[in-house]
Amino acid sequence: MGSPAALLPLLALPGANVPVLDERAWLDQLLAHRAALVMQHEGTMQDPAYWALVIKSKYRDELLATPTATWESIVAREYTDTEKASDLAWAASMRTFEAAVPATATLRPATNLDQNAGYAIAGGTEFDAAGLHYKVFFDFTDFQKSLTGERVLGFAKELDRRGYQGDFKIGLTPPTRFIYNQIIVHSPSVAMGLCVEAVGLAYFKGELDHVARGLDVTLANKKAYDWHHYLLTGLFDQLPVEARDYVGYRTGVPGEGVSEGVSCPVGAEA
Repeated sequence: MGSPAALLPLLALPGANVPVLDERAWLDQLLAHRAALVMQHEGTMQDPAYWALVIKSKYRDELLATPTATWESIVAREYTDTEKASDLAWAASMRTFEAAVPATATLRPATNLDQNAGYAIAGGTEFDAAGLHYKVFFDFTDFQKSLTGERVLGFAKELDRRGYQGDFKIGLTPPTRFIYNQIIVHSPSVAMGLCVEAVGLAYFKGELDHVARGLDVTLANKKAYDWHHYLLTGLFDQLPVEARDYVGYRTGVPGEGVSEGVSCPVGAEA
């Protein structure tokens, strides 16, 4: 099967200026090498399988190659007291800054700053007729440098200026340095998802390790899943073709961002 070190799932896309993580391919690798770990999921945020899916890419080789490795064991070994103190200070700074940002008619700061920073733009995101949110994940080389209160507000204002509708969040409670989905964006359509990805690639140019796409999914029984928990259900093939094409990067290729004159949505009608 080859060494796990050779199997980091990046999609090779012509014109892509940031490597694209393929989470479905990553799940396939986990199933091949760590099936017992993948089976540890009950649909909660405590699931070992969930944390295996979202772990930062530099730790994925170890997770595949070491039978006893888990998110918890890697974080326990790697997370220094200095880093913990630094991350707490960063989170406190984010909360203080955003708590002082006034809401406007089109820009609303997060209301749960104990857990997440972020903004809703133009009313935020509703599920579409198929019960989906269209997600983009941004993974940073140095999240503390890139994700200051000022820069995050600037990103929200840039999205607002371009006519974007949706919302994004940045987790403040887990060790953010150990996850790849450091900004999580929710959009109400494929077109808005493509637009926010393009704007983010332009705004954070030179600061990103990876970008990825996903979905939030509401099933017929009204049960809602985030992307990684949904992948663990094994129901991916039941998604609409448009949704599968979106997460598989068969719709839109990440390039150099958007030109000054482009407004959301790009590529299609919202």
